[in-house]
Amino acid sequence: VKPAQLTEVRDANNVLNSLQGKIANAVITQGSGGPGSGARIVLRGNRSIQGSNNALIVVDGVPITNGTNGTVNSDFGGLQGTDGASNINPDDIESMTILRGASAAALYGSQAGNGVILITTKKGTKDKISVTINSGVTSEKPFVLPDVQNIYGQGNSGVLNGTSGENWGAKMEGQSFTGYMGEQRLYTAQPDNIKDFFRTGVSWNNSIGISGGSEKMQTYLSYTNNAVQGIMPRNDLMRHNINLRLSNQVSKRFSTDAKITYISQAIDSRYETGEGGPVMELYQIPRNVSLDDAKKYEVIDEATSVPKPAPYPVINPALYQNPYWRVNRSENNETRDRIMGFVSAKFDITDWLHLSGRANLDKITDNLERIAYQGTLGQSGTGGGYYTTKVDITQKWFDVILEGSNRLTSDLKIDYRAGAILQDNKYESLNNTANGLNVTNVFSLNFATNPTFSQSATQVQTQSVYGQINLAFKEAIF
Repeated sequence: VKPAQLTEVRDANNVLNSLQGKIANAVITQGSGGPGSGARIVLRGNRSIQGSNNALIVVDGVPITNGTNGTVNSDFGGLQGTDGASNINPDDIESMTILRGASAAALYGSQAGNGVILITTKKGTKDKISVTINSGVTSEKPFVLPDVQNIYGQGNSGVLNGTSGENWGAKMEGQSFTGYMGEQRLYTAQPDNIKDFFRTGVSWNNSIGISGGSEKMQTYLSYTNNAVQGIMPRNDLMRHNINLRLSNQVSKRFSTDAKITYISQAIDSRYETGEGGPVMELYQIPRNVSLDDAKKYEVIDEATSVPKPAPYPVINPALYQNPYWRVNRSENNETRDRIMGFVSAKFDITDWLHLSGRANLDKITDNLERIAYQGTLGQSGTGGGYYTTKVDITQKWFDVILEGSNRLTSDLKIDYRAGAILQDNKYESLNNTANGLNVTNVFSLNFATNPTFSQSATQVQTQSVYGQINLAFKEAIF
């Protein structure tokens, strides 16, 4: 895959989405939770019923952490988390190769059972300085929305009822009736009250990369900013990516390479999908209710002076509520800090025998926050709801390899390598829950009525040794 295909018309949410239509037999499913949502990429079909079918992402020779904090696993909905691949900056990619089958498995073992997306990032250039600037803006709107009828409005059994949340009423012919908050309304169709809820999504990208160096030392430094406004109200993403790479030819036989990348990301008002999300609630709005009325989503309780859901328009109150209440009085916010980097060295023992080693770190800290005002269906207790989660993920990777190549005869060539890898993955999470607050709509764990917490941690360390010998006869038989 040529890098220009990833940056010409980019997807600021996730670089995997940019591969759509560019790889044969690849199925890419974009995350449905707005900007920053994880994406799923399956190469040549599913291979597991219970496990992950995602391809392995390898950056500069090391697999990266590509899990998500949460996925939607039923039609009742949920929150789609951020994955690791969404933090890869397409402007820093030098090359991308898709490996499928034996070649992938030979290089990366059982982790590569679903294929590998092999990414190599940019280095500095020799004997010149170059500056690359890439700025762009893209916009998006919903492509397909449900077809809805615009003949019958609020009511049941063919009778108009302005307090009903169903569309089994009389035909809409401009009748006058008592609607929102006792006000008079005309009983007419609102054909665009679904379409007009969405806004035009806009993504801004600004990137600058500086590359230079001499024969002995090369440097590459880049900064990228992504600002994404989702198609849902109040749903936004801001991401900063700083990357530095230093390559050194210390002597004729000894060279080093080092890279560090820092990502800072914030997502505001990520929305849930499925039954518990505002989109499903939007689809339930009666066909005669205007969005101007729906936007009056709250009233102030005279006794307590706190906001509460407005009684109209009614949207099947047992299951759903006004989508404007959901997007304005319920929030799912997330911040991420991530550091990725490696240090490697290579020593040429002879012209045909080489020894190399590498140390790699990938550390992610996610802070998730859920806010639900009192009255939010399914998410808040008395006084409201407040939930926080902190997730720390650390991957360490150390490897050493001895490799050589010799020509035994004019027709017979042998390549060989042997090495060892230590991979250490650690996951920690801390969850705090306040499903009920002593001070209404003051979102702090200090005001939790019955606070609860849970903590979990796992650590998996893999120690491995490997070897490979390859014989080639006339570069035709291997």
